[in-house]
Amino acid sequence: MAALVRAVSMDRLAVVEAQLGSVDSWPAYELRLMFILKPNPRMLKKVAAFMYGNNVRLSDAVACYNAFNGRHQRGVETEMRAWYDTWDIHVNRRHMEQYYSMILKCFAWINGKAVEPYEVVKPVITFSEYGPAASDYPGQIRCKLESIRSSSSNVE
Repeated sequence: MAALVRAVSMDRLAVVEAQLGSVDSWPAYELRLMFILKPNPRMLKKVAAFMYGNNVRLSDAVACYNAFNGRHQRGVETEMRAWYDTWDIHVNRRHMEQYYSMILKCFAWINGKAVEPYEVVKPVITFSEYGPAASDYPGQIRCKLESIRSSSSNVE
């Protein structure tokens, strides 16, 4: 059963990476939020914004986060769902939350579905630190990634 859960997590990681690009191209600060820090409402809002803004389905975002963080808590899904629902409901609202856009390579606004979807935050904020190597915890993050990826090859 544990092997099946890890395989599902790996599949979700592959799905998320197919949408966003390799974890190596994600901002280092986002990797710290997902891999290292203990979940709290403020941090989960930032993770949810990154995933939502980059069009990752909620179920994939939650499974990916749980695989990364290793703390499979029901509160993670509840918290992230609340933010996804909030952003979905307000179709005409602008500037609901900032997120790092993997398409624009800078911070953008989460706007309602009826508003401009790719609005850059002004002043433009970009990063020069991407991937686990640029984080404060490259060894821990790489170890977790290797564990997630190797678990799927052991299940087949």
